[in-house]
This record gives sequence, C-alpha cells and structure tokens, in this order.
Amino acid sequence: PKDSKNYVGLNASLGHQYKFTAENSFSTSLSYTERAPNFQELYSNGPHAATGSFEIGSDTLKKEKATAVELSFKSHTTKNQFTFNVYSQFFNDFVALNPTGNTRTVDGEDFDEYAYTQVDAVFYGLDIDNKNNLAMIDNGQLSLVNKFDIVRAKDKDSGDNISRISPPRLSAGLEYAKEKWTADIEAQYVFDQTKIAQNETRTKAYTLTNLGYSYKFMGQSSALSLFARVRNIFDVEARNHVSFLKEIAPLPGRNFILGAQIQL
Repeated sequence: PKDSKNYVGLNASLGHQYKFTAENSFSTSLSYTERAPNFQELYSNGPHAATGSFEIGSDTLKKEKATAVELSFKSHTTKNQFTFNVYSQFFNDFVALNPTGNTRTVDGEDFDEYAYTQVDAVFYGLDIDNKNNLAMIDNGQLSLVNKFDIVRAKDKDSGDNISRISPPRLSAGLEYAKEKWTADIEAQYVFDQTKIAQNETRTKAYTLTNLGYSYKFMGQSSALSLFARVRNIFDVEARNHVSFLKEIAPLPGRNFILGAQIQL
C-alpha cells in the first residue's frame, strides 16, 4: 500500500560495576536504542479529546535513535543508603510534539495546535536518593528520606528547550517502620519550570505534603499488604508541567487512597 511503513529497530547495551568495598560501588552503562514512530505520530490530524489538543502527525518521520550514558554511585550501609545517578542521552531525529501557537476550532470548540517534528536533541540530568536511619524507637526504625531530581532537554542545533520537560523536584520525609507496619510523611517541593520551549507556558512552584500507612500480613508463600494514603494534605493548587491540560486541569487537591496488594 502507498502509506505502508517498515522499520527495523536495533538495541544494544553494555554495563560495568566496580565495588570499592562491600558497601560502596560505582557503575557505568552505555546503551543504544532505535524507536520507530507510532501510528499517532505518523498520521494524527485532528482533535484529541483526552488532551484537549489538535495534533498533526507527519508520515515522513524517521526512526528515533538514541545513545545514553549513565554513571551511578551507591553506598549502602546499615546506617545510610545513598544513590547518585548522572546521565545524558543523545538523540538523532527525536520525535517531539510541540505547540505551534495556533488554535483549531472543531464543532465550535477551540483546540491548541500541536505538531510532531523531529530534531536532534540532548537530555541530561541527575537524581539523588538518600535514606538515613536516625534512631531505634520502641523497637521501630525511624528514618529520614530525601530525594532530588533534575532533567534538561535541548535542541542540539538551535539550543532551544524541548517542550513538556519536568521541573526539578526535591522531597524530604520521615518514615517509621516497626515489624509489619510502616508510616511515613513526605513533603515534595516542585520548582518553577522556566526552561520552556517556544509557545509553551511556565508553571509555578508548589509543595505537596503526603501521609501514608501500610500493614503487611505474611503467609507461608504469600503476603497481603493493606495501605492508606492522604495526598496533598493542605489542598495546594498545583499544575503538572508535562500535562497538556495544565492550564485548565490542576493536579488533584486533597485526596485519599485505600488499597490492598497481594504477593504470591
């Protein structure tokens, strides 16, 4: 058929880990991947009700090719567990869905126009996880948990930012674990996203506070976990920068989750 497409994707990876001591290690990894454009990226030409956008595909898209390098340091002791990762990913023909700045009207409803294009791009960032065991209280372990991550993405040719990239995030929390149950409280600060693409809008910083509790029943060959969480305790207005609907649909306010998980 005239519009048929054929792609062959190649993937390869290589990794190495060096242990300084039983508790400390350094790892490196190198990978190469190819991804064929999907049907939506190739042939979209109309409104997308779920995202509130009018998407325009391109049937001339080529394979997306990426080379990634990651360096990781891990230090796990009885007192402290620390992980540091830094990475970079280089794309040839990265498939990006970018706002054009135009508006399309369909059946009386306005949609922001987005178009699939390909650019050579570079992504780079780091993430840090740390869990420090502070004290034993009433036979339970009290720990301080911290996390941080940041990612940047740029068009290698023009130097422009890639759209819909998550802003930096920093979180700190306390966790108390005793026998079969765990309780935790966490505050996550999400920074302003000012590194935006053309025709993209900024998002403001916000702090989300979450509280959780879980209890695990252990069997001979299975386990049942019951959990409850209260998210966004202080009912803060927050907008997810990577969402198409961030201008009209903020993240949920105060919400509650009850659940169960079975492991066989």
